Amino acid sequence: MVVTSKSGRRIQLEKCLFLKENAAMTLSDDLGCTSLTEPQPVMIEPYSQHTITVSCKIEENVGSYCGDVFFRCRTYGSMTSLLVMRYLRCFRSDDVTTMLMPTSAFVKRRYAKDGDVETIPGERLERVFYGNQLTLSRELKTYDVEKSVCSAFCRQVFSHKAGYLLEPDKRKISLLEKNLTISSYAAKFSLLIQIEEKQAERDIRFYDLTQITVSKQGKRFLLKVPGLAEKRPSVLKGDRIYLRQSGLNGDSYGKRYEGFVHKVKLDEVELGLNSKFNDVFVNKQKFNVRFSFNRLPIRLQQRAVEDLQYESMKKLLFPNHQGIIAPPATKLRMYNRNIEGNEQQSTAVKRIVDGISTDPYIVYGPPGTGKTMTIVEAIKQVPLENSA
Repeated sequence: MVVTSKSGRRIQLEKCLFLKENAAMTLSDDLGCTSLTEPQPVMIEPYSQHTITVSCKIEENVGSYCGDVFFRCRTYGSMTSLLVMRYLRCFRSDDVTTMLMPTSAFVKRRYAKDGDVETIPGERLERVFYGNQLTLSRELKTYDVEKSVCSAFCRQVFSHKAGYLLEPDKRKISLLEKNLTISSYAAKFSLLIQIEEKQAERDIRFYDLTQITVSKQGKRFLLKVPGLAEKRPSVLKGDRIYLRQSGLNGDSYGKRYEGFVHKVKLDEVELGLNSKFNDVFVNKQKFNVRFSFNRLPIRLQQRAVEDLQYESMKKLLFPNHQGIIAPPATKLRMYNRNIEGNEQQSTAVKRIVDGISTDPYIVYGPPGTGKTMTIVEAIKQVPLENSA
């Protein structure tokens, strides 16, 4: 540790000591200003320095050890002293802690700009049909996020950090703060789902990659994804991943190419891209990669909320508790024979099928006790009972 005089005046360092007793570190110097009993002042000439040795004596435990050091000094000839405090820290490590140390300084992630450009559609997965294939009996709309919600989210209106509020913002905040009623239920939850989608879009950008190379394997392309094995990001078969050419400074340029995930491996994914991608692909070409998430669950939630705006749903959303209900009298032939031998599961299915309670049914139990199996059985049984 070095004390330097950076002025044109002589500085007298009267003492240099730990503020509190320190068992891990000691101070020493040649002229005695670090002595605990009789510290000797040291004269430091202009633009010169005085060296103080810090010794660390840690025998066993690894970790961080710290202490506050104060210096009392004054300009030569002055009667006023100046106190300066400095914080010292020393570390004791072993092979394990050395191995776990960071290899480089933290650098805030830089996101490549990805404006409104033409998107070349990718190669979709082939549909394979098996028996009992589910079909959509109702149209599923896109349920895009409203522009006013996008604007409010970008201005941090919903986190109460916006500098100003527009009239649409005030109406949305008022809706979120109101108590739930049958008339406001659909609008409130639809808004919450839209906010959740915008947050999901922002969160997935954390995993964007810049200046990444892809390799070709037959008609498909392989993209290495750091953290894929730990599901950071979570990538599933059928997801979309977007690629754009990367410049020397990391900025994106050219068209955006949509790639469908055809296969997920340990640390890489196999992408199906449009044949036009071959026109820009060369070996070791750098690309910027943007991940996306599957909007199907969001769309299904929005459709379910849309159906809840009718007065007929009031009993389901705001039920009147009817108290204890007698055991169900319905006799059912279960699809899953294992449920027939389990009294709790079979009773739960029969209660749901009977529909004699206006209270929502909650199937509760520890992991692995058959909750999903019970719900699936009830879903299969309800249409049969209603048709009868």
